[in-house]
Amino acid sequence: MAVAVILLTILFMGFTAYTLAVQRTMQALELYRPEVADEPAEIRSKQLILFHIYLRKLNAAFVLGIAVYLVTSRASTWYHGVGLLLLSCLGSFLIASAHRLRPGSAEMIAALVAELQRQREWYRMSRNTARLRAAETLLLRLRSIPR
Repeated sequence: MAVAVILLTILFMGFTAYTLAVQRTMQALELYRPEVADEPAEIRSKQLILFHIYLRKLNAAFVLGIAVYLVTSRASTWYHGVGLLLLSCLGSFLIASAHRLRPGSAEMIAALVAELQRQREWYRMSRNTARLRAAETLLLRLRSIPR
């Protein structure tokens, strides 16, 4: 049981740090900022696409946090689970200082590009032209950033 708690805790810290890094990268690259030629529907589509990317990462971290709490509280008591979650959140800030998780790093930009390409394929298959155009605009903006 202790091995499961340790593995889940490390995984939870990693996912939390990655989620924070995704959010900070989006803010550092100003992906939420609308461009001059954008119309309101395209601005909204871009914001929804970026929010969807962030929310999926956040949901994965939340599910892992619940798993850490349940396994820890099952092995000992409820306040040990809460304490471990709080320490894991603090530990995720230390992990987030890693070079590959810094905002604007090549790894974070590559991860966002891969995520946007996957979303673009979904929009192409569903024939959603407004979001497809917004995803392609975001991809062009990300690819134009020097690494």
